[in-house]
Amino acid sequence: MAPTEGVVWSDGSSAAASSPGRLGLDEASRSAALELAETAMGLFARPDVPYEVWWADLEPVLSARGTAAYVTVDPARIPVRQVSGPAGLPGWTTPEVARVSVPTDVGSYLVVVSRSDADPVWRVERFIAPGVLS
Repeated sequence: MAPTEGVVWSDGSSAAASSPGRLGLDEASRSAALELAETAMGLFARPDVPYEVWWADLEPVLSARGTAAYVTVDPARIPVRQVSGPAGLPGWTTPEVARVSVPTDVGSYLVVVSRSDADPVWRVERFIAPGVLS
């Protein structure tokens, strides 16, 4: 299979040849979203770490919105302590946003990651606790 065969691009096309600035719904993008979500959840789930250390580790994986949302969080108040299994990405339909399920010791968190044509690196928007969306 050619590297771009079967890829759906951020402009909605499925042409085999990519052009600069188009994000794809491909296996490499999916794997990167899963890896980031799992890593970020591990960084988030550390209530015993001093704020300065917690923030220095977490901030680089956050988007601008994520940074604004979590800069004032006290990690000691976070109930989750560890990731308990591999992340999953059911129903991924857009190359710009992925809603990744990450199992933890308190249930599965939803980690929302995003990227854009201008900044194609996945970054965390939100950590959504189990039960919040039900």
